Amino acid sequence: MKTNFTISPELLQAPEEKRQKIVTNLAKALQIEPLDLHEHETPHLLLKSNFFEDPHSEHLMEPIGRLERQLYELIDVKGLYKALMRFFGIPKKFWQIEKSWIPMRKSKWDNVKTLDGSPLTEEQWNRLNNLFNEYLDVPREQIEDLIVKANMAAREYGEQDMGERDKVSKIKTLPTSIQSAVKVKDISPQHANMLQYAVDHAVINLTHTTEVGKHLVLNVLLDSLSRTGGVTATKAQRMEHTRSLAHRLFQEMGLADTAEGGKLGFLNRDWLRVAITEANDAAANGYLMGLSPGELVAGIAHPDACSHCTKLIAGRIYKLTADPPESMDSAEEGSAKYKALVKRWQTELWIGKSNYGLRLSPRKREGGKLVPRKPHELAKATIPLHPWCRCRWMRINPEVAYVNGSGEITYLTPGKPLPDAYKRWVQREPLVQEKLRQMRQDKALMFLKPDELNFLKAA
Repeated sequence: MKTNFTISPELLQAPEEKRQKIVTNLAKALQIEPLDLHEHETPHLLLKSNFFEDPHSEHLMEPIGRLERQLYELIDVKGLYKALMRFFGIPKKFWQIEKSWIPMRKSKWDNVKTLDGSPLTEEQWNRLNNLFNEYLDVPREQIEDLIVKANMAAREYGEQDMGERDKVSKIKTLPTSIQSAVKVKDISPQHANMLQYAVDHAVINLTHTTEVGKHLVLNVLLDSLSRTGGVTATKAQRMEHTRSLAHRLFQEMGLADTAEGGKLGFLNRDWLRVAITEANDAAANGYLMGLSPGELVAGIAHPDACSHCTKLIAGRIYKLTADPPESMDSAEEGSAKYKALVKRWQTELWIGKSNYGLRLSPRKREGGKLVPRKPHELAKATIPLHPWCRCRWMRINPEVAYVNGSGEITYLTPGKPLPDAYKRWVQREPLVQEKLRQMRQDKALMFLKPDELNFLKAA
């Protein structure tokens, strides 16, 4: 059963904590699983003009942000809106367009149909469908180009963080296909397979989004055409209907920056969501590919990160492994093997790690009641953790940096005593302790003296 609630504009503008509290209380009253708003709402940063170049981003996110924008701009929603206006012969005075939009070229679709109250003919419907294909169909090669570049750019940043590269390549010089990446960059078969999966995943999701968006817009048009009043409608009635159609398409296609309570429309919003999620997925795996197995990475989250990213990503330390564990449900629940697998999934990262089949919500419905999920049913740390997720990984060397109490990476000052904040961080991070002890034992310390780590005895 699906229940719809009408929320006032005042509540939509309320702080997220207040909105989440209301949703949680409603869920308790109805005995249903509470919704995490951050997974279903457009993030706050989306409404900022600098979304793709967010000021909180580190060096890696700037080029990835540019690739996200290019992926997002593969479909021309604004152009489609203007084409539809011309298709129906709607006067320009009703077009809700921004002056900054590039003037549209003359099209073979101009003035195909006038809103005179008569339905579309079969030929006109075919022409309308061709118009959608012209503006919304994106060739696979263009998607592959941007996904491969996001992955390869992130890989080079990982290699730079490892000290294996002095500088990273310019985006325009990176491979444009999996085949060229194999040939020019000499990537491994594992890397090529991961890229193939990333490209296929992006193509499927982006194609699905455009198809759903196309159907939504067509339904709006069909509904509007059925409301014209027929051929007996007065001129004034048709003009009002024409204005209403232009406004409704503008809203539904998501072209208003702050339309109706700050929500972006379906077609524009969902394409943007998929573009950001797919590009960040390729980049996150690419970055890990640039690191060596055994390295420690810290999670970097945005200031407005959701509760899940705050818990699993922000400031958390994980170990990169080249030997992925089996699925957690492959062992008998409660057995020693089961516990070992759960621990590995909770503390390790690997290329291609996925939460497929796992859930972020801590409870599930069972026998008419909400019960806690078992460890093997819960999602574990991976990026992106959810749609819209823009968190990222960053290699951390515990000899030179640590995560402070605010979840930010802080660098040690050479020649000065280790700060108490650094020692407290090491004490609560078992993976860091393990790494430092191993480095001391192997006499591999480069920046710290062995006796500076004597506090580890109390860990």
